[in-house]
Amino acid sequence: MLVLGQAYVSPYLAETAAQLRIPVVKTSAHVPVPTDKKLNWRSANTFFRTYKNRTAPLLSNSENALQAVENYLPNHPLVARNERFKSKTQFRKMLADLFPDFTYRTYTFDELMRLSPAQLPFPIVVKPAVGYASLGVYRVADEREWADVRVRLMRDVREARDLFPDSVLNVEHFIVEEWIEGEEYAIDGYINAQGEPVILNVLKRMFAHAGDTSDRIYYTSKQVLQEAIQPVTEFMGQLAQLDDLRQYPMHLEVRISSTGKLIPIEVNPLRFAGIGTCDLAIHAYGQNLYEHFFKQTTPDWDQILESQDDAVYSFFCAELPVESNTLKIATIDDEGFRSQFADVMEYRVMHRYDPTTFAVVFYRSVDLEENKRLLHLDLNQFISMRSMEVSA
Repeated sequence: MLVLGQAYVSPYLAETAAQLRIPVVKTSAHVPVPTDKKLNWRSANTFFRTYKNRTAPLLSNSENALQAVENYLPNHPLVARNERFKSKTQFRKMLADLFPDFTYRTYTFDELMRLSPAQLPFPIVVKPAVGYASLGVYRVADEREWADVRVRLMRDVREARDLFPDSVLNVEHFIVEEWIEGEEYAIDGYINAQGEPVILNVLKRMFAHAGDTSDRIYYTSKQVLQEAIQPVTEFMGQLAQLDDLRQYPMHLEVRISSTGKLIPIEVNPLRFAGIGTCDLAIHAYGQNLYEHFFKQTTPDWDQILESQDDAVYSFFCAELPVESNTLKIATIDDEGFRSQFADVMEYRVMHRYDPTTFAVVFYRSVDLEENKRLLHLDLNQFISMRSMEVSA
């Protein structure tokens, strides 16, 4: 079963749902859906009544869909489960016994702005307690950086309140966490009907510098799969012991230290990587993760690793600062931007769907050198902003 919320629906997701005749519901009339006439549409009442009365795998494309689940199934265990993952504070409490030494604290935005730098245990990560992508997320090394981040946070909060509903990005509360050392990975997967973890996709995140928290580049390769599959499978198995997560999809973000210790960053509920970027699995190793989830099947990772080439498969998220959101853009030079990539597998225009992203690019490279260059690419050269009228 599939719940579609604003704003972006992957063409691969829509086509897979159509082929498998998966029951589908939209949470808003304004959700643009590819191949919409082929889909097995249900009314919201019929859809959620069917889900409530029988066990079936349920997936959403966006956290905008979570509010509809809560509205139609207010007392269902799924709602509480989604909230435990969506809320960074509840998530940390849930994992307290597994990671007893991890330190964090939650503040209201006003409390955070009034804090003396001496009260913060630098280095830290500051992020909304209910967040989306990397909006409002900052790594802060010391008191000097905190002065600058405070100004950025005030700007982000002002802009975010106009762009996103509270169910997706709530900037009234922030969580301050210790900085986690290690390489960062993003994983799409689910827990099957037997309570066993199933990994569908493994991506590694690249950063331009130590304080970078953007979602610009994630990539995968044979080496990335070998690095992360085992520790992430073990962690997902631990999660499955804490709650009834059978047939539950998730997008996980974790860090793995040089000694192999895994520390979770967050788990995003009922979905895979946002705005269709999880489709890198289709380009990189020919795995349709939507089909695997709906059929409750498992990729043959041994066979995939054996046949995988040595290329690097990446996606580039052309993400803009929140104050330069796409609603303020006049024109975008998509051709000029696309020309920055040597081997484009798919180029998606995104500015119609996401106010902070103008394109997503799936591409292949022989090594990481292209990614290192692209991490520092100035995106402003490809956009022109609307001239803002000033009233007298």
